[in-house]
Amino acid sequence: MHPCRKRISPEQQQLVRDLLKQGLHYRVIAEQLGLHFSSVGHIARKAGIRRAKTLASEIPVAAILALHADGLSASKIASQLDITTRTVCKYLRAYNRPVAVGGNKPSVPSETLAELHFKQHLGYLAIGQQFNLSPATVRTRIKRYVKRLEALKATADASLKRERKRLYRQRQRLSKIAGE
Repeated sequence: MHPCRKRISPEQQQLVRDLLKQGLHYRVIAEQLGLHFSSVGHIARKAGIRRAKTLASEIPVAAILALHADGLSASKIASQLDITTRTVCKYLRAYNRPVAVGGNKPSVPSETLAELHFKQHLGYLAIGQQFNLSPATVRTRIKRYVKRLEALKATADASLKRERKRLYRQRQRLSKIAGE
């Protein structure tokens, strides 16, 4: 056995198994017994006990939305509520909220950045300061947005051109039929 590892007594292992069967989560059991959560997981795997999944009814959706409205990132919300960041992001997307993982920067749509730049004539620096983004990030996102719009316009123009050709050919056929 490794000298740094703490030996878990058979009584404590049995207590872990009993708590797992009651449906408690690894981290809760670990905190109660002063163990590492991976030790609880190891005991569960050895005993063939599957991990209890968090029920959807146990997810504090109102708290997630409230903390998000206060400007916290998904990872900070997750750590406060002791759920995964992925779960927080799932609920934020389900309620059409912008998702920011890692920092306190809210996600700003590129369309908004482009609108401020082209319609309100704000510079990259001013927009960046307003949304806590670097001017280079603002510039890059606006350029990508413009490229996407140009690509969509080109696709629409090509479709329009094909439709015009189709209508022209159809008129030609109808005029031939009418002329006969």
